[in-house]
Amino acid sequence: MTINDIAPGRCGIMGILNVTPDSFYDGGKYNNTARAVKRAVKMKDEGADIIDIGGQSTRPGSKSVDSVTEGERVIPVIKELKSSVGGLLISCDTSRPEIAREALEAGADMINDVTGFKNKKMRVAVADYNVMAVIMHMQGTPETMQQKPVYGNLLKEVRGFLYERARFCVQDGVRKKNIIIDPGIGFGKKPEDNLNILANIKYYAENYPVMIGASRKSFLGALLELEVEERLAGSLAVAGYCATHRVKILRVHDVKETVEAVSVTEELTKRKS
Repeated sequence: MTINDIAPGRCGIMGILNVTPDSFYDGGKYNNTARAVKRAVKMKDEGADIIDIGGQSTRPGSKSVDSVTEGERVIPVIKELKSSVGGLLISCDTSRPEIAREALEAGADMINDVTGFKNKKMRVAVADYNVMAVIMHMQGTPETMQQKPVYGNLLKEVRGFLYERARFCVQDGVRKKNIIIDPGIGFGKKPEDNLNILANIKYYAENYPVMIGASRKSFLGALLELEVEERLAGSLAVAGYCATHRVKILRVHDVKETVEAVSVTEELTKRKS
């Protein structure tokens, strides 16, 4: 299965499932298997094409957990969803090769790596299982990324990083058709950087499908002067814009609302004369 099978002719929706106690928006809500599976089923019913399961928070300032803890959080959820819920693509949000292999063995269809597949073992794991790879850009690490990020030429540097990592993936056996790129909104970027990337998102979509994760992030809070719980409208505005500017997947917290907003936007776009 490739990206083109996820959402033919439309923008696909990836529901975020943080099986963590400390993620920036929903940390602690779904940090056991039963609650996580229930949440995944709800997102599927709301229209999610993919569920992205993560056991390591990547919010700004977050510290790493050990691989045993990460695996104990995500692998049981993947196994349960794979065995009991049909018609759902499963992504594992991890930067550890050992967790990636466990997840793929458990039935995951995609690996979403915030470190951009810098580890050759991650690239080989995805190649071995012939699954999709989301390559994300991040300046620094989750713990340090928002400590005064600086770019010489933001758009070119981010795209250059993503395309270079994509080449590395292909060299290590990943099929080009399985590669998705993500410019990493909120990952080592100032608020204005995030807005500039989104305003020029077509620049990234020339050779690879693009995923965007802007849901409820702090750049919206800075722009609108709103706390995270109040950023739904801003998130939906970004989603509608992205859906009509060649973005293939939207990674979101609010699946139902995003599906509805994108459906209306796409319907209006189709009717343009």
